[in-house]
Amino acid sequence: MTWSGAAGSSPSAQLAFFENGVLENPIDIPYDRDNGPGRNASPAVLIRGGTNFLAAWRTDAPAGRGDAANGSNAFVADEQGNIVKRLYVDGTEKRIQQPEACWDGAQYLVAWQETAYAESRAKPYLLIRASRISSAGDVLAVENLSGSLESPAAEPAIASDGAGTSLIAYEKHSITASDPITIAFRIWKKP
Repeated sequence: MTWSGAAGSSPSAQLAFFENGVLENPIDIPYDRDNGPGRNASPAVLIRGGTNFLAAWRTDAPAGRGDAANGSNAFVADEQGNIVKRLYVDGTEKRIQQPEACWDGAQYLVAWQETAYAESRAKPYLLIRASRISSAGDVLAVENLSGSLESPAAEPAIASDGAGTSLIAYEKHSITASDPITIAFRIWKKP
């Protein structure tokens, strides 16, 4: 599932179901200018959990003029593609980048990068945050994982064994420019 488009237009997104490599029952998700995803929403992520799907997308404009729609940055859809609930992955209206998601067997886990600011918005930096979301779309917990002005964090990836243990990997930038970027890991276990 993905969104893309030229200035002033966006196609609808599509949930695509595959069985043994064959496309089955594609469902169009209508474009919603105010609630998103907007034309600057790529990348979008879609994950199945239980009988529902969670979609999350970028809500800041990557470049140029304009802004991405910010009425939500995720939704839960049922198997027919009906939107059950729109939400913000951290429970509050935020601009997010690079969302990634998985299902740990009981709930969705979403990780993303976010721009934070130090000294009255004069100095932006990236940090990694993650949340647990129920299959109905309720935000259960949110955690700041990594990132500061001196040592930003970016580009999360997340995976689960489906039995309650999940791994979040991300870039961890060092305090000094001469030190290389490292890959950091966090393990999340089902509470």
